[in-house]
Amino acid sequence: MKIARFRRPIAYGVAALAIWLPLLDGLVANVTYSSRPEILRNSGVTKRDTAFVFFTGTQSSGRALSAPMLSTWYAAGDVVTVEYPRNHFDGPAIIADTFAQLRAWGYRKVIISGASLGGMMATDLIDYNREKGNPLQVTAVLMEDAPASSSDLVQSGGAQFMSYWHAGPVANLLFTKVFWAVGFKPPARDKLGEGVNDAQLNKQYSASNSYPLSGWTGELRYMVKHPSYKAGQYAGIPLIIMRSEKDVVVKTDADCTWESIFQGGQVIKVPTSTHIGFVEYPEVWRTAFVQAFQALGTTPVG
Repeated sequence: MKIARFRRPIAYGVAALAIWLPLLDGLVANVTYSSRPEILRNSGVTKRDTAFVFFTGTQSSGRALSAPMLSTWYAAGDVVTVEYPRNHFDGPAIIADTFAQLRAWGYRKVIISGASLGGMMATDLIDYNREKGNPLQVTAVLMEDAPASSSDLVQSGGAQFMSYWHAGPVANLLFTKVFWAVGFKPPARDKLGEGVNDAQLNKQYSASNSYPLSGWTGELRYMVKHPSYKAGQYAGIPLIIMRSEKDVVVKTDADCTWESIFQGGQVIKVPTSTHIGFVEYPEVWRTAFVQAFQALGTTPVG
């Protein structure tokens, strides 16, 4: 009798969760979580009219990833980093806010850098700018291990499946720590490259290990539902594709797709690095970005 007395409320609780999580948790997230990004500006040289705009990938901190690259990116212009809201990812809202802030700061030209998912965000900014009459001149696009569609992901089926989960506050509370305990394994410290800043490395790992499921599943949903591209859609915009030698997240087929979409492009291989290893392999990435800027005719500073 005592066992049965405890089983009934447990069964009710499980049933309530089974109804709440798929039907209501995501709706609550849309109401309670902000979709506004934090847009940061780092000025290497004053009074420049060009912004180097960085969009990061999933489950990461744009601030932590960009930190070791700032001194190199200043070669292209003031660096604008878009930090996504961790709990609720809304691609169109992020793009609209980024565009408005770039205009408010008075930039006339942009070089857009997209890491992983950020590659799709880069093209969304181009499209939004076109809708507004092209007040910004897009002088180049840099793609770092970026998929052109969800099929470019090595675990495409897993991304499709997880994207259906509209996680919210309850899912974040119950499952985030458990999920990342088995889902995120950073490389061993002694396997990383030279020049690693431990403080920035720890910030990146901490951000990844605590990333809310509602934000991550929203990012996957954005990639899965992103409209398909057409050949030549961005013809005339210079493209640099930066490909990590040991990337096991995005298939190399994506490179050919981007070249078709932009009607050409230059590929720069980043030796030894894994998928977007800015803070894990900073020296090889700095070298790669210098090569990219030289290819674009931009003279590095410092």
